[in-house]
Formats: sequence, structure tokens, C-alpha cells
Amino acid sequence: MPDSRGFFGCTGSGGVVYVAGGHDESKNALRSAYAYDVASDAWRALPDMSEERDEPQLVANPGRVLAASGYPTDAQGAFKKTAERYTTTTTGDATAWSSEGDMAPNTAETCLAAVGGKVWAVGAGKGGVREWDGGAWRDVADGPPGMKACVKAVGAGDGDSAAMFVFVFGKVEDGKQYAAWVMEDAGGAARWRGVAVPPGFGGFVYSGAAVRV
Repeated sequence: MPDSRGFFGCTGSGGVVYVAGGHDESKNALRSAYAYDVASDAWRALPDMSEERDEPQLVANPGRVLAASGYPTDAQGAFKKTAERYTTTTTGDATAWSSEGDMAPNTAETCLAAVGGKVWAVGAGKGGVREWDGGAWRDVADGPPGMKACVKAVGAGDGDSAAMFVFVFGKVEDGKQYAAWVMEDAGGAARWRGVAVPPGFGGFVYSGAAVRV
């Protein structure tokens, strides 16, 4: 990476890895962002975001990167609701980030995931799964049965198949164990199923990623 930073947002789409926000070695929140092209093994700088975003959530769909929440240097831990998007096209990238308004979920127990051109917010219990339509959230389903907190989610699927999947990790009811679930969204009918977690992998999950092989 061109500079040193921690607690940044990271996502990928179309052979490009995007990095935005976080903080530098002096704990100053950052607005800067970069893109790494896997095929050419090269980094390029993106326009700065409009706001400092330490610990943002970053998700990507083809042609769009979304940076949500995070906090500025002078308000440590005060996660904001605002979000902004960066668009990319075959003819060139945008020259600036655009505001997405107050779209970030209002709970620290909610994680964003993107798949098939959709952006999802996944939370525990009745917080459930919601889809962003560009102006508001639409309820899709309750959260995985038994999950109470510490949600991490990642989307998988290309949007051309019959189903898209959201993999979710979270703390279960007894407060001691973590479990995994998959939500399959096929034609608007969302269904959850549990996924076996191998011994030694049931601890706290910091982040999730999906890789097609």
C-alpha cells in the first residue's frame, strides 16, 4: 500500500481492491483512498472522501464503491450515519465521491454486505436483513435464529444465478460461542441455514471475505 494506515475499510470488485479511510500512525482519521489492480500489480490514488472516516465499512458492487460510517479524529468512536459512493466505468472513474446521505445503520451490531448489485445491512434478531434502495432500507428477513450480537457478513454470488448468498458470523444466545449461517435469497424468498464451524474456529470474527476459486 502507498502509505501506512490501520482500521481502514477494504473491499474488492472486478479484480480491483479498494482501500479507504482508517487512521495514520498518529491516530489521525483519514479521507484518502486507493485502488489496487490485481492484474497489473499497481496501486493508484483515488479522490479523497468528503469526510474523515476511521473504521468505516466499505462494500463494492460492479461500478460502485460505498464507504459508510466511521468517525473523525476529534470524535473518536462516535460513528456517523453518513455514507458516500465512488463510481467507476469503462470510460473512466469519477473525479469525486458523491453523498449517499444518512444511510449507515444506526447500530454497531449491523454489518454491510454487497452482492449482485445490492447492498445489504445484516443485524441480529429483529434487526435482521435489509436492502438499500438508494434512499431507504427495505426489510428482507429477520436475522439468523439465535444470533444475538457481533455480526460480520459477506455476500457471495454474481447476480446472474438463481440465488445470492449472505454468509453471517455472530455470537449466539449463550454469549460464549460464535456460529455461522448462510442466507439464500432466491426470487425474493430469503432462507437461513446453519453452517458447521470447525473446532478452533468458533472465536470472535473481525472481518469476512468471499473469494471465488
